[in-house]
Amino acid sequence: EVSSPDSSFRMGVLLADMNRGLAQLLRDQSNSFSVTFPLSWSADGQQLAFSGGGDIHVFSMADAEMRNVSQSPTYTETYPAWSSDGRTLTFVATSNLLAFGTSINQYKDDRLEIVRVEQGQLVPQFAQTGKDPAYPIWSPDGNWLAFRTYEGQFVEKDGVTYLLSYKQIWIMDAHSGAIRVVAEDYENGPAWSPDSQQIAYTAWKRD
Repeated sequence: EVSSPDSSFRMGVLLADMNRGLAQLLRDQSNSFSVTFPLSWSADGQQLAFSGGGDIHVFSMADAEMRNVSQSPTYTETYPAWSSDGRTLTFVATSNLLAFGTSINQYKDDRLEIVRVEQGQLVPQFAQTGKDPAYPIWSPDGNWLAFRTYEGQFVEKDGVTYLLSYKQIWIMDAHSGAIRVVAEDYENGPAWSPDSQQIAYTAWKRD
């Protein structure tokens, strides 16, 4: 939960009961932090993950306890996504150290990480400088992890400066860790089909 400078309003994570029409505020009594979209439920509905204060937090519905599962002072962690079995949580770790150069809004050592929630063990995954991974999403069968990458560069032509963006969708084999590009020049997505055999996304296409 975070308060405005004049304490007139607060921002936090709330649960709305669809039957009773009531909202419950989830908060860690020892900390105040801003919350970053998106939030992610585990498949069994017992755990809710979100980014707050630059770390990934997990709220347990069973005991109403909240805990920090990343705690990395040199990285800002966002985009939590649960695996289908609810045992692991994937998120994006963005270095707090800016990389200066021709790229825009790029950071050094941006990467995907997986935390085995019960053991609290962090496992670095996809990491390519300047690729800016985001929006990880597990396939329903748990065998694949899809995510998008983004690159932006300033290009000057005829005295005019343009910003060119380049996006791709990658998938990672959850067992071998092998990764590959499955779509380029996309705009939004990805989204898995229920049988984990297809990925939907939107893209600009020339006529």
